[in-house]
Amino acid sequence: MLLLAPITRHRSFSLFFLTIFLATVAVKGSSSLPTLTLETTPWSGEAPLAVGFIATCPTCVAYTWSFGDGGIQSLPGPIQSHTYELAGAYTVLVAGTDKYGNGANATTVVTATQKVEACGKPFYSCLNRTAASIPVPTVPPEAGGPGGANTYMVDPDFHNVLVRATDYTHTIIPGNTQWDGNSFQAGCGGGSFCNLTNADRTLWRIEGASGGDYMLRFDPVAFASAETLIRNAGDTIPPGLPQSVFGLYTTVPTGFPVPKGRFSWLQKNLYYANSGTQILAYCFGISYINGVCSDTFGGVNAPTVANGGIVTLVDLAHAGPNCLPSTYIPTWTAAGDQDQITDSQFSVAFSSLNEGYPGQKGSGQNTGVHEVIWSKTKGCQVLNTYTGAITADTAWGTNGTTLSLPDRFTIHTSPNQDLSGTYMVISVGQCLAMCYNGASGISLTLGTHVGSYLCASGYGDCGGHSSFGWSFWQNEASNLYPGQADVRPLPNTNHTYTRTDSVKVPGITCQGDAHYSWIADDPTNVTDFLSTTSATTETIPAEVCNDSSPLRNEILLYDPTGGPIGRAGHTFNSGYSGRFSVQFAISEWTQRGDFAAWSSDWLETLGDEDGNATCPGGTLRFNNWKSATSLTVGTLIAPQAGNAALLLFKVTVSGTTGTTHPTWTQTKGASVGDGTVKYVNAGAGCRGDVFITDLTSAY
Repeated sequence: MLLLAPITRHRSFSLFFLTIFLATVAVKGSSSLPTLTLETTPWSGEAPLAVGFIATCPTCVAYTWSFGDGGIQSLPGPIQSHTYELAGAYTVLVAGTDKYGNGANATTVVTATQKVEACGKPFYSCLNRTAASIPVPTVPPEAGGPGGANTYMVDPDFHNVLVRATDYTHTIIPGNTQWDGNSFQAGCGGGSFCNLTNADRTLWRIEGASGGDYMLRFDPVAFASAETLIRNAGDTIPPGLPQSVFGLYTTVPTGFPVPKGRFSWLQKNLYYANSGTQILAYCFGISYINGVCSDTFGGVNAPTVANGGIVTLVDLAHAGPNCLPSTYIPTWTAAGDQDQITDSQFSVAFSSLNEGYPGQKGSGQNTGVHEVIWSKTKGCQVLNTYTGAITADTAWGTNGTTLSLPDRFTIHTSPNQDLSGTYMVISVGQCLAMCYNGASGISLTLGTHVGSYLCASGYGDCGGHSSFGWSFWQNEASNLYPGQADVRPLPNTNHTYTRTDSVKVPGITCQGDAHYSWIADDPTNVTDFLSTTSATTETIPAEVCNDSSPLRNEILLYDPTGGPIGRAGHTFNSGYSGRFSVQFAISEWTQRGDFAAWSSDWLETLGDEDGNATCPGGTLRFNNWKSATSLTVGTLIAPQAGNAALLLFKVTVSGTTGTTHPTWTQTKGASVGDGTVKYVNAGAGCRGDVFITDLTSAY
């Protein structure tokens, strides 16, 4: 006789026995039906949850098991075990048959819950890692209206606390009362090279869409205090919250524009930027002596040349015969980058009007042809991507050499060093000669003329936005591989890479535009990297594609070693801002990996860039321009091309668009003809601002 101990004896071990009786009505060779009971130990607990099952059927000779998560046990036997890796409710079915073919079955439900433990880098184990679709709420949290800086919100699904860092009432110069009403953006397009914050998160670089970047003073202690108060109040917004988490956007703005650049990896108050052909060091401490910027913040005023707060490290046009010519006048300059180990090796890309290649206009992305590396100890190394020629100071050992690859091309955007400072990754903009596998991008081993292709035919999708770690780089997989990411070594001469299956969910058919940012402070490259997915469809709530895919409009954490995706919250981005970074909810995060910032138009509730409380035409809807397309009066069109990429145009005369883009005007209210259609310039569309959350406390 089997004796079962009282349940209370096993409560400390969370062991429970659930017995369910269910008999079939089928009779094949006997008038006596089999009876089957199912014991489950335990039937609930934190994932990963190991569960034992015992099926008892005195007359059964065969058993079939289904565990509810896709796992099926084909081996015979009444005793089984199964581990549930992810949180969820799973229906378990066991079927037994006797020697006559009579059957009986029993079911039970096993519930695996999200593991609750201390959060934090590098694993963020408290994040939501389910595969369930979580649509963006139809009504987003209150974002504070046009003047909403320092407004706190709670994500209704993910429960993470957010704070709004920017607002409409921005001034170009402190004290100026002329509001520009433009959008703000987080980072510079995704990637670890953007380096959005200093080491202790007290300074943040935020892009102003009207020109220039702005330094915000951030108080992480005040944010943590507010977060604790909100959580204790049950995800509501209690009174008594700190009112000045961000130091810019108070009654007297204290921010100031700076050139685009990067924070030092080694000194928390030191910021590097390039202006023209100069590489500058901005010290936000109280002193800057012999290259050392003090750790004590210097107050609310901008560093100046007079007080030693801004120092020119080098002028690349006056750094000797192996650097840029002294007469060099750049018409396009990419934001610089530097290594993490020594903080002394910098890279910048340039173009000018006299580069001389066919069709060269000398301004904007895809026009750069000079890739300059400057080291405090080695001097200059310059690659001309138009000719392939390398000029360099003696210490580099590459003067007079030629790029080993046959490719000749323009540079698309900012060059990136891997964080060890060993490799330079160059994004190919326009092919000027034979380009292997098109614009796949190359890596250059610094101190040599040896280039390697990032991608090759049959070697996995290499498109999309990427970022770089220590001798590794990663990029989003294409729509052919939604919910996945690729990690590749530098140089990748053997064409090897790892595709991370971040989440396996039937029905995910697309993911939208995603931009990655890697907190790569670990030479083993095991720390997570961050992505946000965007929405550009015309439905509410906003979606990526018109399907039921999860992951849309979310802040996502990928683990390079594999495992389920970590989901940190909604971005609430509608994709109806004309600004590229805002339209795609581009995100960045801190060097420590604890806070994330992203751009969002907050489901069109922040007004437009002309100062109106709503977007053009109320709730904004627009389509991208297409050739030979019929349009009716009132339709809003986004050109997504040329000088009108940020603007919207409203149809005033119905008709059919032409076969090529018309000449778009940048003057608001001006008319444009296109085939038989006529438009009026309606302005730049929805505004976007920057929102920040604490990743380590998302749940």
